[in-house]
Amino acid sequence: MTALGNLDERIAKLEAAAEDIKRATRDAHAATKDLVHATKEARALMTTLLQDEVDQRISDAVKEGLEQYRDTLAKATDDGYAHVIAEFEKVTNLCLYGNVEGTGVNVLDAVRAKLRQASAALGAVVDETATPEFFRKRT
Repeated sequence: MTALGNLDERIAKLEAAAEDIKRATRDAHAATKDLVHATKEARALMTTLLQDEVDQRISDAVKEGLEQYRDTLAKATDDGYAHVIAEFEKVTNLCLYGNVEGTGVNVLDAVRAKLRQASAALGAVVDETATPEFFRKRT
């Protein structure tokens, strides 16, 4: 009976081991599910964090670009104002004094030159005899 007792004892141990293996397999399956779920959460978090990082970098680059554009626009605006003011000063000098300081340009000569440019662009011919006296006689 010792041989049969040993056999029963061995069968009981094997059945217990089989139960332990079943329980370990269930635990492994549950751990695998938990690991898959945790992996999905980690990937989603990583994607969110990466998207947040990308959004932040884009936002920083846009802010920097706008700062550079603002400086460039301010300089261009200031240059444009300065140019317009200089042109108005020339026109004022032409109207008040008959010439632009330092250029010796006469008002009538300047007007004739502008008329020639405009008529050339239109394909017309400017009457060179149009003098101030000519205009005075007509009015």
